Amino acid sequence: MPHVRDRLARLGDAVGLRPAQVGVARTAAAAVADVLGRGDALLCSAAEAVDLGLVWRPLGELPDLARGFALVPAEGADGETERFRAACARGIARCLGAGAAG
Repeated sequence: MPHVRDRLARLGDAVGLRPAQVGVARTAAAAVADVLGRGDALLCSAAEAVDLGLVWRPLGELPDLARGFALVPAEGADGETERFRAACARGIARCLGAGAAG
C-alpha cells in the first residue's frame, strides 16, 4: 500500500538505508524465505509473526501501524450504503479475524 510503503521509504532514508534495502515481496512465502534465507526483516503483525514462527518486535519510528479494511460500494450505488455496511459488518469482521472491538 502506498501510504505504508512511502512512510517506510522515508524511515529507511532517515536511517541511511539505500532504496534497494526496502523492498516488497511478491508473496508472503517469498518474504518469509527472504527472512529465513537472507536475514531480511518482514513487516507484519505480531500474530502473523507467531503464525510464521518468527520473532516479532515493533517497528522503531512507526509503532502505530494498523491494517484496516473498508466496505466500499460500487459506483452508482443508491443510498443504501450505510444500511448495507451495518448489515455486513459483523460477518465481514469475523471472516477477517477482527476481535470483538473490530
